[in-house]
Amino acid sequence: PPVPTEPLPRGAQPPAAPEFKAEELPAVELFERALAAQPTRAEARHALARLLIPHALRRHDLEREAAARKKGTRRGQPAPAPESQAAVDFSADRVLRELEAAVRDEKQGSIAVEALIEFATRVGRVEEAEAGFQELLRRLREKPEPMVRYGDFLLNVKRDSQAAIDQYRQALIWKPDQEAVRTKIAEIYLAQAAGYLAAQQWGSADGQLHEAAKYITDKASPQAAALDTYREKLRSIRRSERPLGVPDR
Repeated sequence: PPVPTEPLPRGAQPPAAPEFKAEELPAVELFERALAAQPTRAEARHALARLLIPHALRRHDLEREAAARKKGTRRGQPAPAPESQAAVDFSADRVLRELEAAVRDEKQGSIAVEALIEFATRVGRVEEAEAGFQELLRRLREKPEPMVRYGDFLLNVKRDSQAAIDQYRQALIWKPDQEAVRTKIAEIYLAQAAGYLAAQQWGSADGQLHEAAKYITDKASPQAAALDTYREKLRSIRRSERPLGVPDR
C-alpha cells in the first residue's frame, strides 16, 4: 500500500499524484507485460488491481474532498486545481476494469468477485457492486449468506426495501431458522408502517404491521414491542374516528 500521508491542511490542494513505492512501478509494468502476453490470467489481473486499489482509493477520497471544497468556494475565489494524471493509470475506472476482467477469467472460487464488490461499494459504483453480488449468487447457489449480504446492500446502499425483503426471503428458504434475517424483514415492515402512520394512511400501515407480525417470533423482542405500540396507536385512531354507536371491532 502507499505510504500513509498526513491530512491536508485547511485550504491546501492535493499533491500532483500519489507516491508509488520504488518497487510498485516495476511491478505494474511486469503485470501489464504478463497480461499482454496472456490476457486471461485472472490471478495476474487481480494482483494488479490489488496493487492499484490503495492509490485509487486515495485519489477517490482526495477528489471528493476537492469537490466538497469547490462546492463551498465563494464566488470570485479560484477553485482548487484538479489533480494531474500520473504515468500509471490508477483511476477507479481502471481498477474496476481489471477486477471485472479478473472475475470473467476466474476459474474457481470468488476472490475476484469479492474484491470487485468491496472496491465498487467503497467508491460508490453501485451498478458495478450490484453486478458483483449477482455474480456471487450465481457462483454460490443454495447458500443463504450471499443472499443476506445482497439484501443488506439493496437495503442500505440502493434503498430498495422490497428488493431487500425478496433476498432475505430467499435466504430463509434455504435456512428458515435464521432469526436475524427474520428480524431484518420485520424491521423493514415496521419502518414502513411508521411512515404510513405518519402520513395518516391507516390501511397501508395496517397491512405493513400484518406482514411484520409474520416474522416476529420472540414476543419479548424490541420488534414485538414496536408492533404492539403501532397496533395500539392504530386502534386508538380508529376508535377516535368511529361514529357514535358503532361498536369497536
